[in-house]
Amino acid sequence: MPPTVTPEHWVAENVTATASVHIVGNHFVNVPTRGVLVTTRRPVVIEGNLFDGVTMAGVYVSADAEEWYESGPVADLTIRDNTFLRPSTPAVLIAPTNTVRDPAHPVHRNVTISGTVFEDADAPIVRAAPSAGWPSPATI
Repeated sequence: MPPTVTPEHWVAENVTATASVHIVGNHFVNVPTRGVLVTTRRPVVIEGNLFDGVTMAGVYVSADAEEWYESGPVADLTIRDNTFLRPSTPAVLIAPTNTVRDPAHPVHRNVTISGTVFEDADAPIVRAAPSAGWPSPATI
């Protein structure tokens, strides 16, 4: 490793061992945590699912190397033809935990949401942090 790579300042990820994911036709009902945590740079498709009364985000896109050390950036995420019922927090939350935010180098990219229904929401349906690929916080 180069001498600039020091403990507690850098995180390594084996990018040859990340997965492609296809989540289809599931019912996530009254889940006390998030429905799906997306943490891979390979293609992810989430389609035809029902998220009903999920306490935290139905789909959470993180990239956490600060606290849980569990995930990297997302480079190709499609969320389509899902139904989110009664979300009490953003149904889709894109919130990397990185401390350095550079709009020229966003953490996440190529996120598409289409054909999806949101009903009885008590919060914004989508929220994205600035380092997630948007120049400023985005809330829908």
